[in-house]
Amino acid sequence: MTWCAGIIICGSMAALTACAYDELFSSNANWFGGSPDMFTALFYTNSAPERALDLFSADAAKRETNVTHSSPYAWRIGFGTHYFRYVTPFIVTNFSVYLARSGNDVPDLQIRYSNNGGATYTYLYTGTALLAGVPQATYTQYVAPAVSIVAQPGQVNYIEVQKFFEWDLLVDDVNINGVIPEPRGAVMMALLGCIGQVRRSCAAHAHRGWL
Repeated sequence: MTWCAGIIICGSMAALTACAYDELFSSNANWFGGSPDMFTALFYTNSAPERALDLFSADAAKRETNVTHSSPYAWRIGFGTHYFRYVTPFIVTNFSVYLARSGNDVPDLQIRYSNNGGATYTYLYTGTALLAGVPQATYTQYVAPAVSIVAQPGQVNYIEVQKFFEWDLLVDDVNINGVIPEPRGAVMMALLGCIGQVRRSCAAHAHRGWL
């Protein structure tokens, strides 16, 4: 199913619903925060169907239009130490993301996750090797090993790409595989509390009947 720029394929398994989700960041309406064309705290939300309940963010980024893995948009994470983050209350079993360096310097990266809203992290990748042999402005896919990221009670999961010091990092096309537990009320409230006052740009288009 395609809606608000995300592709979500779900199949029920008793008390769990398995989902594969591709986010291409292609909907103009789903970008919000500061001006998407200037470095700022930036957000992107899918919001439909609402069981996705996902939120992407970066602390210093702008929307990239020149060098993308899939048109028309990608993320450009700014110079220095900054993060790209995916937030979800649901169980994640695998994920991938496309990354590219924007300059001659190879960025020092950490790819990590947290199941308690960032209080502690598990590290999946650290270093410079991922992009060291890849030409500038050429995307390469990072595929995580099999994981089971289960949010602690009342918490949400973070999946992050943390960049240190070097030139801008380009990010595009995230794939998430996971399961949605039953009942969903507690995890939904956890994510909604995490998002707080952040505006859900395409909430009016949500499929309420999925919940």
